[in-house]
Amino acid sequence: ELAISHVKVNEKHMNRGLGKLLLAAAEEHSHRIGWRCNNIYLSVLKANERARRCYAKAGFKFESSRTASWGEEEAESIRVA
Repeated sequence: ELAISHVKVNEKHMNRGLGKLLLAAAEEHSHRIGWRCNNIYLSVLKANERARRCYAKAGFKFESSRTASWGEEEAESIRVA
């Protein structure tokens, strides 16, 4: 299992596909170092619509909701289908 966290693209560089490239690079790197993971997960705050769109474009699908461990904001656990 690969858990991806803290993906950020500087606002002036958004909407260029860089987020999708970063996610793909994380998966590729895990394979390159010999980590054969069957599942890839990440969490995103429900209010972060921009990130949710990026993850959807990268192929991530909604799995479940839970309370975020970093506060009281609701977060969703997302997985690659």
